[in-house]
Amino acid sequence: MSNNFNNKQQELVGQFSEILKFGSDLFRNSELNFTRVRFKKQLLFLTVCASQSYSESIFKLLRSEPYFDKASEVIFRSLVETFININYVYAGRNQRNAFVFIIDSIQEQIDFAEKHKSFWNKYPKWNLTFGHIKSPNDWDQFISDRESEIKIILKKYKYKIPKKIPDIRGRAIAFDEYLKKKKKLSKRQSLEKYYVLYYKFFSQIAHLNISGLNRFFVTDENNQQRLSIDGSPDDAERVITITYQIYFVLLRFFAKEFKLYKKDDFLKFEKFSKSILKS
Repeated sequence: MSNNFNNKQQELVGQFSEILKFGSDLFRNSELNFTRVRFKKQLLFLTVCASQSYSESIFKLLRSEPYFDKASEVIFRSLVETFININYVYAGRNQRNAFVFIIDSIQEQIDFAEKHKSFWNKYPKWNLTFGHIKSPNDWDQFISDRESEIKIILKKYKYKIPKKIPDIRGRAIAFDEYLKKKKKLSKRQSLEKYYVLYYKFFSQIAHLNISGLNRFFVTDENNQQRLSIDGSPDDAERVITITYQIYFVLLRFFAKEFKLYKKDDFLKFEKFSKSILKS
């Protein structure tokens, strides 16, 4: 751990390392029958696995010098998107939002296939082989299979799927509306807040627009601009603090849903989570 961290930051990094190991051990030592649970739980399982990978990657980028804060923020943005998506999936007792999410994912596969086919037809002499796709027309069967998959889902489960599937902001708002109906919406729980404060802000560094590119420069005391490829302990603290909160909430929810939750095991992480919220 970097000696440049102050005592508070060292504690944060240490606690983050500890909860990541706890989560990893929880997965490794648990027997989960992934195929015997409903779509919501399958998506939760996959989401938490992805969040484990993302959170550990953020930790490795920020635990010591050099602090790769900009790269970690790109990963963090994806973590926020994952957090919004899984909360949207669980906004309601039935499986509807899970199927909306699944159908949207299938439609994205179809969209990719159509664009790849169109591009290949535009440049037929280019070798654009994609896995088992050896020619543009090979995509036709793939597209047909995916369209049939959507029809089977709609026919079997009979959920009304909106013509325009909500984007990430729409999903955040839908979750907040769900909490409003239950009279449980608060500043701490609002996903639209996560979307506006984190997802949109960190989109600048992810997309590298002018605001994102400017993050790689700082103005020194002589009013001169210089490169700032790495971050500072304060930059690392900011990202780790928010990542800890999201990871903790997802891990606890996963443990409860899969009957792995033991209050005593989570107590110290919950106390620390509350303490950094107040600081």
